Amino acid sequence: MKKLLFFFLVVCIYFPSFGQNFTGGFNFSFPYNDGNNAAFLPKFPAKTLGNPDRVSVNGSNFIVNGQPFRFWGVNITSAAAFPAKTTAPDVATHARKMGINLVRFHHLDNPWGGNDGSIFVSGQSTRTLNSTTLDRLDFFINELKKNAIYTNMNLNVSRTFKTSDGVANADSLLDFAKGVTIFDPQLIALQKEYATQLLGHVNPYTGLKLAEDPCLAMVEIINENSLYGMWEDNQLKSRKDGGSLLYRQAVKLDSLWNAFLVTKYQTQATLQTAWQGSSLNITERVTDGSFEGATLNTNWAMEQNAGATASATLDNTQAQSGSKSAKVTVTNKGTETWHLQFKYLRFSLQKDTTYTIQFWAKANQAAVLSVSLMQDDSPYKWYGGQNFNLTTTWQLFKINVVSTDDLAGKGRLAFQVGNLPNGTTVWLDNISLKEATRTAFLTGENLATRNIQRVDYRDRGNYSKQRVADLAQFYIQLQKKFMEEMRTFLRTNLNVQAPITGTNALTGIQEGLEHESMDYYDDHSYWDHPHFPNVAWDASDWTINNTSMVKNAYFSAISSVFSGIPLASKPITISEYNHGYPNRYRAEMVPAMAAYGAFHGMDGVMFFEYNSDVNSTWAADKVGGYFSIHRDHSTMSLFPSCAWAFRNGLITEATPTLVNYSEKDIYWSFEKDNSGRWGKYVPYDFRLQLTHSLRTNTYHHAQGLSSQAFPNVSNGTFQTSTQQTTLNTQTGLLTTNTPRFVTLTGFLKDAPNTQVGNFTLKSASEFGALTWVSLNSKPLADSDSSLITIASQTQNTGMVWNATNTSVNNNWGTSPTSVRPLSIEARLTLTAEALRIHKLSTTGQIVSTSDVLPSAPNTFDVSFAQSTDQTLWYALQAIKKSDLLLSVTTSNPSGDVVNVYPNPAQTLLTVDFTLSAPKPVSFELYNAAASMVFNTTNTIGVAGNNRMTVNVQHLPNGTYFLRVGSQVKRIVISR
Repeated sequence: MKKLLFFFLVVCIYFPSFGQNFTGGFNFSFPYNDGNNAAFLPKFPAKTLGNPDRVSVNGSNFIVNGQPFRFWGVNITSAAAFPAKTTAPDVATHARKMGINLVRFHHLDNPWGGNDGSIFVSGQSTRTLNSTTLDRLDFFINELKKNAIYTNMNLNVSRTFKTSDGVANADSLLDFAKGVTIFDPQLIALQKEYATQLLGHVNPYTGLKLAEDPCLAMVEIINENSLYGMWEDNQLKSRKDGGSLLYRQAVKLDSLWNAFLVTKYQTQATLQTAWQGSSLNITERVTDGSFEGATLNTNWAMEQNAGATASATLDNTQAQSGSKSAKVTVTNKGTETWHLQFKYLRFSLQKDTTYTIQFWAKANQAAVLSVSLMQDDSPYKWYGGQNFNLTTTWQLFKINVVSTDDLAGKGRLAFQVGNLPNGTTVWLDNISLKEATRTAFLTGENLATRNIQRVDYRDRGNYSKQRVADLAQFYIQLQKKFMEEMRTFLRTNLNVQAPITGTNALTGIQEGLEHESMDYYDDHSYWDHPHFPNVAWDASDWTINNTSMVKNAYFSAISSVFSGIPLASKPITISEYNHGYPNRYRAEMVPAMAAYGAFHGMDGVMFFEYNSDVNSTWAADKVGGYFSIHRDHSTMSLFPSCAWAFRNGLITEATPTLVNYSEKDIYWSFEKDNSGRWGKYVPYDFRLQLTHSLRTNTYHHAQGLSSQAFPNVSNGTFQTSTQQTTLNTQTGLLTTNTPRFVTLTGFLKDAPNTQVGNFTLKSASEFGALTWVSLNSKPLADSDSSLITIASQTQNTGMVWNATNTSVNNNWGTSPTSVRPLSIEARLTLTAEALRIHKLSTTGQIVSTSDVLPSAPNTFDVSFAQSTDQTLWYALQAIKKSDLLLSVTTSNPSGDVVNVYPNPAQTLLTVDFTLSAPKPVSFELYNAAASMVFNTTNTIGVAGNNRMTVNVQHLPNGTYFLRVGSQVKRIVISR
């Protein structure tokens, strides 16, 4: 799982939240154990995967049975990966029915699941597998295999090494020993041992080793583990120096670094020549940063947003040096740091230049001060920043930031205090912003004695550019060597036949180069990932922004995940993607991923996560956490249609725009890369990915980026180059229009009379997602069978939001869930004499049926009122008028309603009646529980004799009541 990006807090766009606990919802809970066929859902047949179904790679595609193949998958994590044998078959059949054909097994090696929830025995060594959970995993994999669902097996994820494994000081390893697992020989050997145990044992239910089983689709070596990323996060040093390594590991990395330099340069003289740098002209950007003037310089301003207030004045009693300082006092706090900004403006920045921000600060109480260097006008681009912990005594703070643009008088240096408590006062003094000075060597460094130090990423602006580039190359090549070593071991020693990748949550083009010898690329992305301001994963102290992605100009979760980093010659998967629950707009993620994933030629998506908890939660009707989707019925309702469209290529894949890099572009990217560990650095605007598909052609081009041209960037409205998907960030609407698949997602209420292909949205009541998919090979205009899905939001009973609608803390509520009903008026254009609409149950079975006559040739005006329909799924059939459930003809004399026959009925009822004059007549049929099973209104009867025929063959046996006007007749259906 991914951490919240720091810059989201700075540049996120605020949208007012809806009232959260909606009323009038209804339950639409999908049974986890339902795998039954449904006539009007996309068909995903069960099939046991055999040798012809083995996954291989051919160029940019996964190949199965000689054809390109796509995966629509989910993560099943920790305890949920080991379901009881009575549960596993039901989970597998239901997943298959919903369109899932891949399960990524994640966090099997977790330390928190206990004896029933981890691949290891609780409290024992991690060098022996848990026979009980391993047996359940084997059984589950076989049940998935019988349902044509492949396995993605993760190796090192959350394994917590122990002293009983022979690892000294194992209890001091941080964050599952990330980083260290890439270069520590002992931990690498333990990873190989684990891979042998997991992939190399024979599954008693398949008779095969997983390594050789055709159901194994892909293998990931390490999860979200990046040396380069940890360097960007300043963690590759000993814990005593503020890093995450043990002392011996930091020494080991130092030794490897110096060995790298010896191999590359051989002598100190050669190294000295390479690293020699030139001095820069140092120009101070901040005028009177010591605040010694009579008033605040006019370049300083106090920005106040969202009702937050603060004052900024000079203070002649609290100077760090001289006689004065700047004093900022919060009088009405906001909810985000950027709501209050003491900012310095109207200075210039030079592209690809490193600047040093230095200042002294203190506060009247412990406080966190956020400092940012950014653009002062649209799009308010953020170049870098950091949070600083203030105390009541003066401290000196320093940070280096790289400007990636030339800004003429449009720079902003911001000191952000928006979420500090009321009454908090911050003093600032001696503020400086100027080009960083650089040095080649520290005192006493010499290659002969192998004491060349590694430097922090945040200090990269202080050192010779070649020195920093060499360090970048060292980290990149060290990780690349590790992944190639592991891939060779898996192939040669274990005979793994599935495609293999290294890691994911890629930091940028640097990790693109690392993976060029892997079989495929993988990445992660999240929208509105929960933010934990104090303690990580504190269930009572977290927030989300609770905003919609379709109104974000950078559409960041989508545009960044399709970053263009991977080579165009290899497949790409997204093995983690989610919009953090309980985000009000979560329904947007499934159609957005289907549309842009297909456009970018993505070969597999795995939503995070399907389930992670113990067996009882498979059946519990409650959304249990930030990422769980299998009980979020608004999200899951969209799976069948979107999986069908994605897996069957209903959305056109773009021809990619190819980007050429030189190795220098990669190793010197530190000059421009301010994105941090959880960002994703590319040398172009992410918004390009909303209109074009960018992919890497090579990392070894002679000229690289110096000869590269990029397409123009759109703004506001973005249409893909295939002209099928359009995002309007002003109205907040995402649409996809293909012959067999149509979507409208976003603020539907604000988009009346929007036409997307054969669908026209006349009006809607709320935000939501709508998909319309043909269930056969015909386009929607001619299809006689299609499915409309309408989804908005799911909530638990009694879930309690905080006052700002940004968290429910630990008040998640209880079963059952309810979904927010939408009301939609639409016009459908399709070739038909009449349209039959079936409201479907949570298993896809017909609940009730009604017929619609055209308002004009091949034009049907349809109402979807979910508050009364009580469904998210509507099946559509094109029928002839002769097949109408209710038809009126002028024959067969009678009086008032005189006869209903045959009674009992099997397939057809006939009703004879007379009218004194032509007029509309309503017909309603109710079951014994007084629920209407169909109705029609405004059928025009003629004066005199009329006949009505009613098709009842779809209704179960039982007693019914037919109302014609004010007359009611008792009917029995018996077959």
